[in-house]
Amino acid sequence: ETARFGVAYTAGTGDRLAGWEVTRTNTWTFQVSGFSSEDPATNDATGCVTQTVYRGPSCREERTLTWDAQYRLTAAATNGAPAESYGYDPLGRRMWTEAGGVTNLHLYDGAHLLADLDATGGVVRSYVYGPEIDELVAMTIHTGDVPRTFYALRDHQNTVWAWVDESGNVAESYDYDAWGRVLGIYDGEGASMAQSAIGNRFLFQGREYSFATGLYHFRARWYDPVTGRWLSNDPIGIEGGLNQYVFCGNDPVNYSDPDGQNPIVVAAVLLLLAGAEDAVAPENEEQACNPAYAGGQGMATMFMSGAIMFGTGVAINGVTKVVGNMAAKRPVWKPGTHKSLQKLENQMQQRGWTSQQIDEAMSGGKQFTAPNKVNSGNTATRYVHPETGRSVVVDDVTSEVLHCYRPN
Repeated sequence: ETARFGVAYTAGTGDRLAGWEVTRTNTWTFQVSGFSSEDPATNDATGCVTQTVYRGPSCREERTLTWDAQYRLTAAATNGAPAESYGYDPLGRRMWTEAGGVTNLHLYDGAHLLADLDATGGVVRSYVYGPEIDELVAMTIHTGDVPRTFYALRDHQNTVWAWVDESGNVAESYDYDAWGRVLGIYDGEGASMAQSAIGNRFLFQGREYSFATGLYHFRARWYDPVTGRWLSNDPIGIEGGLNQYVFCGNDPVNYSDPDGQNPIVVAAVLLLLAGAEDAVAPENEEQACNPAYAGGQGMATMFMSGAIMFGTGVAINGVTKVVGNMAAKRPVWKPGTHKSLQKLENQMQQRGWTSQQIDEAMSGGKQFTAPNKVNSGNTATRYVHPETGRSVVVDDVTSEVLHCYRPN
């Protein structure tokens, strides 16, 4: 046995095993079989990643990133050559992108990108969305003789898997790994392409992808699908978890993070909705006697089973879990860009507010339409805490806390 496996055994009383010793040293060498991040990233003093190095079997790629004072990515270079640069508005929305000497402008409707414009203001592409965040429905290209409209085929996370034209023919399709890395882009015939032929950049979780850098723009932060990590600290600090670079709680299959600050569970909600399909009116006497059909009890049973599977509702490391038998998620809010996080914390402390009380006001308090004096183009809601009677005003579009009031 020693010769075969490099292990020596010692027999004790009654031929029982008394000990063993490994006598052979084995060495394994592992080769990089794919494109990966092998070298440690370089960060600046604020925690933003400024340099990453990726290696493959026969290639090496170095990416350099430049950030502004508000932790927004302003430029990216690949192997020393400029790739893209960006500019932002006061709300943190990306307003222009420059690549190869060509500048595109971006027009917004709240948090959603409404259109891409050329440097002269001409419409290049326009977009239509459903009622939910990043629920992209259609894209129209305006640069040809006749506008062309394509319709998005999305999954439960709003990941775009394909575009079809007005006749229902597939124009373009995509393939990803679980972390959103683009594995393939294909035309309508299934032939592989280097990048989108129709100018689409909405891919994983419905967010904007840069073919020049391989990064995703998730509004408040940028995401690297190769490492599966954010490239800057969490804007809400350690409230989102001690590891401020974790993407979607390290579970991008079941969670999405539209604004880069608050992952929300998607699989649980879908399971509950799927269960609701069975909780319908009875079709016969047997079904009428079944609690899954009678009087909505099936819905209650379904929600309770969902609560058992996903646990009670608490925010763990900034990841929003399903709440009990209502399948509700923690209210989404963030500090307003018009004031610093420290200023908001001081104001909350002076006026008797806590983060939990803002959650409680938004979840169970009375709601009133409120003027939005910060973002005049957006609506706002005033939430009244059910116990303290204090009010907090939140932007309906950006989810920013605009003002915390004292009692009365």
